[in-house]
Amino acid sequence: MTGLFFLTALISLSSSPIFVKWAQAPVEFLGFWRLTLAGLIFLAWELTRHGWSRLKSRYQSDKKWPTLAGVFFFLHLWTYVASAQNTSVAHLVILFATNPIFTALGAYFFFGETLKKRLWIVYPLAFFGLWILIQDKVSHSPNSAYGDTLAVISAALHAAYLLCSKQARKTFENVPFSIGLYATAALLFALTSLIRGAPFQVEHASAWGAVAGLILFPTFLGHALMTNLVNKMDLSILSFGKLLEPGMSSAMAFLFFQERIGPRTVIAFALTAGAVLILLWPNKWLPAKRTT
Repeated sequence: MTGLFFLTALISLSSSPIFVKWAQAPVEFLGFWRLTLAGLIFLAWELTRHGWSRLKSRYQSDKKWPTLAGVFFFLHLWTYVASAQNTSVAHLVILFATNPIFTALGAYFFFGETLKKRLWIVYPLAFFGLWILIQDKVSHSPNSAYGDTLAVISAALHAAYLLCSKQARKTFENVPFSIGLYATAALLFALTSLIRGAPFQVEHASAWGAVAGLILFPTFLGHALMTNLVNKMDLSILSFGKLLEPGMSSAMAFLFFQERIGPRTVIAFALTAGAVLILLWPNKWLPAKRTT
């Protein structure tokens, strides 16, 4: 059952840039309504089953990690949506797929986890792939370099969000954690909207349809399932499985938006995917060391 949940989460997360492209709406509008409505649904579910007891007991004892995770979640979503609006889906998902590399580095610096020697191969390979991809301009998007840069930043921010989530889930159940996560990120989207003068309302139906799709698929069947799987699966396996997302998202982009993939994009994907594969390859699959 865990494997089925993981596959469902991957497919759902792969649809995120498709809904963002379809929406044609401000970043703040999508982020605020997606997280606010999703948070209210989670809150209603929690109150029906447990009342306020779990929320009070958890958030009175430790607010730090859920709040910090919410801040990084907001920053990750803002840069991800902005990237989707300024570059191709293929560029976005390939660049974003480097987030396990940032996760490994963050785990080393902040939590003292062992830094694998293979990173000496991983980082040059990955960044060479990123360099090739950024040189490949997207014909239908004049701001593709800006969008590509945001995709890399979003990958790093996602790693920070994932590491904070892992710490928070040591004391928080999935639903209380998700409520705090979405509330924090939604509040930050609202503040950003007020500062930038972005509208909270749009007239075209596709934007609201995209919000509904983002709530149902990436949020409920994507992020929520991934959050629940953090304590059931190794982080490296979770990140490894996400290597499938670029292919899924690119196929959807070709189907719905006729976005084609050039040869440089394929080479870049091979390099970045290879880097992540080397990083996450289980030690037990490596050749045994010879003894003398």
